[in-house]
Amino acid sequence: MVNPNKAKGTRTETEIARYASAVTGLHVHRLAQAGALDVGDLGGLPLTALQVKNHAKFDLAGWCDATAAQAQRAGQPYWAVVIKRRGHPAGRAYVLKSLDVELALYRDLVIPHLAHDNP
Repeated sequence: MVNPNKAKGTRTETEIARYASAVTGLHVHRLAQAGALDVGDLGGLPLTALQVKNHAKFDLAGWCDATAAQAQRAGQPYWAVVIKRRGHPAGRAYVLKSLDVELALYRDLVIPHLAHDNP
């Protein structure tokens, strides 16, 4: 018999992957679970480890710590937790990351792009 929580997680991961693929044009896909060697729930977004959550109770600190560790195992410099909002479509999900990750994205990607466009 299928575990209902596992089935809910699979549905949410699939929904988020399809939405991310449609918006970005990239092939965002579910990754196989690897236990202690897990590198996130979704692949296909360059440089980023993504963990997807669909829970009634939030464990923000725990989710951040686990996803940061997954990103490190995957050799990805950025990470985020995507948290499904009940009763809302995928595009209205919350995205959780540390301030360090957000500022690194600006430092590494946004600021160089702005400098290139405005020499």
